[in-house]
Amino acid sequence: MKIIVLCLTFVTSLVVLADTASDSKVAELEARIKALESQLGTSATSNGLKVQDMGNTEMKNQLGGRNVSSETPKLTEEQQKEIMQTIELYKQRQAESQKLLDELMNEP
Repeated sequence: MKIIVLCLTFVTSLVVLADTASDSKVAELEARIKALESQLGTSATSNGLKVQDMGNTEMKNQLGGRNVSSETPKLTEEQQKEIMQTIELYKQRQAESQKLLDELMNEP
């Protein structure tokens, strides 16, 4: 009986020592992470996302390195007509399809 109690005491003391060692290792790693973040100028938010301070620089609306509003290609008149014809053709086909569906639904 004494041996069983001694073994249980030994095992629980090992578990407690292991927890203490792992806690100290975790604390050491967290300290290293904070030191690296301070060197890089980044930090972790509460949800774990990494953010970096951009020095309050103003970001412009850019797409692929060019200003979107000034360099957007314009459609020629021919392209606009072609698009309108395609839309009209689509509307006609859609109406025909709807008419066919309505006829099929109304059949006994």
